[in-house]
Amino acid sequence: VPYESFLSPIYNLLYRLFYFISIFLFLILIMALLFSHNLTRPLKWLTHATENLGEGQYERLEYNSKSEVGDLVKAYNGAVDKIKITTDELVKNEYLFRNLAESTAAGIFITQDERMVYANKSTSDVTGYSKEELYNMNAWELAPTEYKATVLELLLVQVDMDNISGPFEIQIFTKDGQKKWVTMSAVGMLWEEKRSTI
Repeated sequence: VPYESFLSPIYNLLYRLFYFISIFLFLILIMALLFSHNLTRPLKWLTHATENLGEGQYERLEYNSKSEVGDLVKAYNGAVDKIKITTDELVKNEYLFRNLAESTAAGIFITQDERMVYANKSTSDVTGYSKEELYNMNAWELAPTEYKATVLELLLVQVDMDNISGPFEIQIFTKDGQKKWVTMSAVGMLWEEKRSTI
């Protein structure tokens, strides 16, 4: 009996100690879950917002913290601001280009991989082809055999975006089969994010 009475308080103490340790570990687990949720929530926002950038949704994130995550959100918001400014400038420049190209008497067309991807009204008027017909043609198809090499040379200018090729005087065939003399120059450029020739 004295042996059992001696062990009983030790078992009782161990039981209480186990109980308090279990509660303490449970509280630590709850705190860790809350902390990880507070850490991962802004990262999930950031991931979602970054995915939306590709779809043209430029949202700033509201997150005020002096942590590394706060620094990431601040950098993301700075990038969004720059993208908005660049996008606005591109829209403005495209609007100006289209207005200039459509109002000029000079024929202007853009090719990618020899295929026409843009032609202004003057190009259509000079060649007799509609814009849709031109978009289904390679630019060199307008040229007689003796000028195809010159046209192909002009189209390859897209490789060198710093130098203007030409001017060259060449003949083209109109839709009704007539030959016309035209003067052509070309320079490489980016059109819809692809190397092109204008």
